[in-house]
Amino acid sequence: KELEKIRTAVVVKTYSSLIRQHQYRTPEEVASQLMEVKKFGKALFLNIRGSNPQKKTINLQDICLFFKDDKEGRANAARAFRIFSRNPQDQITKQQVIETVEQLFKERSDIATSLSNTDSMMNSLEAGLAGVLHFFAIGVYLLVWNVDILQGFSTFSATVLALSFVFGNSIRNTFEAMLFLFVQHPYDVGDWIKIDGGFYNVRKISLLNTSFSDMYGQPVTYANASIFAKPIFNLSRCTKCNEFINVEVDVGLASKFKEELTAKLHALFNFRNTEYDVSSLDVKLSGFNRENLKVNIFIFFVYLINGDDWGRKRKATDEAVQLVSDILGKYSGEIKYTYHHRLEQPAQGSGGELAGAPSP
Repeated sequence: KELEKIRTAVVVKTYSSLIRQHQYRTPEEVASQLMEVKKFGKALFLNIRGSNPQKKTINLQDICLFFKDDKEGRANAARAFRIFSRNPQDQITKQQVIETVEQLFKERSDIATSLSNTDSMMNSLEAGLAGVLHFFAIGVYLLVWNVDILQGFSTFSATVLALSFVFGNSIRNTFEAMLFLFVQHPYDVGDWIKIDGGFYNVRKISLLNTSFSDMYGQPVTYANASIFAKPIFNLSRCTKCNEFINVEVDVGLASKFKEELTAKLHALFNFRNTEYDVSSLDVKLSGFNRENLKVNIFIFFVYLINGDDWGRKRKATDEAVQLVSDILGKYSGEIKYTYHHRLEQPAQGSGGELAGAPSP
């Protein structure tokens, strides 16, 4: 009974329940709901783990116990386990289960906010369309009552022309915002996007403006018309993201370093094949620096991670960079930082001699 009670903090069955649960919440209510979500995550872990208090993790076999022992049941168990990890060999801790449940709750909250914002925008559009329809209705009424509309048409057209100079830009911005939000629809509430070189989280969408928060939680607001023609990279809609690393090594070590690095990165990517796309790995010699006799080695690979999954991406990046760093450290005794000395152009001295020139 208690588990069913706290389950309602996460699971919502209807649209109205979703809006009611997440709209107009006070900070105290948000904190209370998060506590219920954490309780549910802990209870879920204990329920899957079973009665063994010494067991600190759960795995795919534990999930399979809740499904039928047939092909369809095993497939459903694998799908359920992928909520916590894409690697079927992983061991999931209690903290990971709690964090996953919290993420699901935040996604539901973002959906509720997005639906609420959509309702607000639709109400604004309905009000605008109602105004236009009432205007035409008044014209029809005047015709029915045999009022000579053309008699005042010149005055009316002059008035409309004057108002177009005042409100023309606002009307154009509203029309562009409608195309931007309802036709292009480049983001939803909760998405992480990259725009103007910065990373932002979408917090609220209205008809004319969008509110974001940056990587440091600072609020930023853009007019929708101002970002209508800007390139927007939606990280939350990307199932893969790229990474590249550049290193420089001495000319005598380039081939040996490249071969060992390629072999060890392949081994890492095969072992962590839920995080990296093994086929994407490309290690090549990309250039030669004549000033210090170095060869540039370019390393490119693709993560099998959503662009906004910062935790997994950071861990995968650390593993790849640490591997490169370890191999560089292995050859640290052989790497020599050789710099080519460049003779600077001497400046003319006051006595007709070259300043800085060596004395005979």
